[in-house]
Amino acid sequence: MQRMCVRAFVLVNCWVWALPFAAAQGTKSCDAVPVDKTVCSYTGLNGNCTITIDRMNPITPPTVYAKPDAKIKVVVINPSPYEKLYLDWKSTTAAVPPDSFATVFSALTGTLGKFTAVETHGQVALLRGAAEISQDQQKLLKEIQGPLITAKPALELIKKVLEPPPLGVCSTDPDTVKAWLDPDGWKNDVKSTLQKAIGEAAQSEAVHSSADLQLVVTALGKEIQTLVSASASDLVVLNLNQLTIVDAMSQRKDLGARLAALLSAVDLIPSPAAGLKPVPEIVEFPSKDKTYQSQVWVLNYANKLAPVVKKVSAQSSSSDAGSLGSLADTPTKQALVTLTVQFQSPPRVEVSTGLMVPLTPYHSYSTAAVATNGTITGNVVQETRTYTVVPMVSVNVLVKDFIAKQQRAAWFGSVAVGYNPATSSVEFGVGPSFSWRSIVFSGFVDIGRDTQLAGGFTVGQMFPAGNPPKPLTTTVWSVKPAAVLSIRIPLGGASK
Repeated sequence: MQRMCVRAFVLVNCWVWALPFAAAQGTKSCDAVPVDKTVCSYTGLNGNCTITIDRMNPITPPTVYAKPDAKIKVVVINPSPYEKLYLDWKSTTAAVPPDSFATVFSALTGTLGKFTAVETHGQVALLRGAAEISQDQQKLLKEIQGPLITAKPALELIKKVLEPPPLGVCSTDPDTVKAWLDPDGWKNDVKSTLQKAIGEAAQSEAVHSSADLQLVVTALGKEIQTLVSASASDLVVLNLNQLTIVDAMSQRKDLGARLAALLSAVDLIPSPAAGLKPVPEIVEFPSKDKTYQSQVWVLNYANKLAPVVKKVSAQSSSSDAGSLGSLADTPTKQALVTLTVQFQSPPRVEVSTGLMVPLTPYHSYSTAAVATNGTITGNVVQETRTYTVVPMVSVNVLVKDFIAKQQRAAWFGSVAVGYNPATSSVEFGVGPSFSWRSIVFSGFVDIGRDTQLAGGFTVGQMFPAGNPPKPLTTTVWSVKPAAVLSIRIPLGGASK
């Protein structure tokens, strides 16, 4: 009994853990934007780097600043399986994509649900009246549009992917955005519905050919023209219904072939989706011309299904497979993201302003009284040590710049000048500096003026209590280590 309970417990746990895992296999998760040392920085001057665009969350990046010999790769993650991507050199801004479904599918679905029935009023006439003709029109329209009605769910699914992916695909309910998160499941749904509609179209044509149905349509039209027992309003309705039937007959022509063309196009949708292949590189041209060159590139997309849909939804479908027919396959590109890359030489000289802190003190000397039990017994030479902060301006000459954590960093050789409030004199500094973004850290040799005793005076030297001499001093140059914190001000370029 105990062994059976243990076995049941293990089975239940396996089922609980395996069910969510199996459900998760049905849909793919969106990839995250990779962050590594090759990602382009938006605050510094880049060498070879990569711009990554998330198709499911496209954001136009700020201007990328690059060195003249840099190669900027453009990579697209989470591409839509229903689109082909292009990186085109242009100087245009992005435009709002048009509603392609309004023009593409109007011919296929324009007549569905637009039929009005005529009811019988008063006594039933011995001759066929408006009500009987209306009933025949409804039956005839159902016969003509049966396969198209069956195909309508598939057409609605195709309608979704003719538009760009909705914002927030990766965080939306998977059932709502199944077409993008589970393209294989979407394809299976569309293909099964289209195959059923194609079979119905073939069967319908075998039972009632288009030629036979056309005869019935013509006969109904003549009967309406000779109808004298109907009211004016009933005649208007019958004539409108007849126009609907005539339009439906024009759509019935080659319906099976049109749906088959859609089926073939859907079958070619790749899984997984492909991004930009091969990965393009943006480079300066002509190379190294010593100018600031700003290039504007546009990442465009074109829906793979749109050309086929336009052809099959046309009022008169063309079977021309030659050069004229191929014109409809020309992709209609729509802007997705605009990329601006500015090539420029790195600025060699920069200025920074901040504070220099000498690590050793400055000196001053005076005579101080010495007292015993409240009585002045003498005087002594006293030394005062003062620590200070020196406001300064530094000129930085670039040694090497690079990108660290997607931020601009650089090494400089720096020379600084400042005002020392402790000595009321000019102070100088020289040494290496490191900047990260706009902050500059420096280790300087501080060269400034200091005071020392002269004339044989020494610190602690004793003098009589009355009329002590003032210690003699002299000003000398001193060298001290100093730490510096400053903010850089570029003299050229646009890196921040």
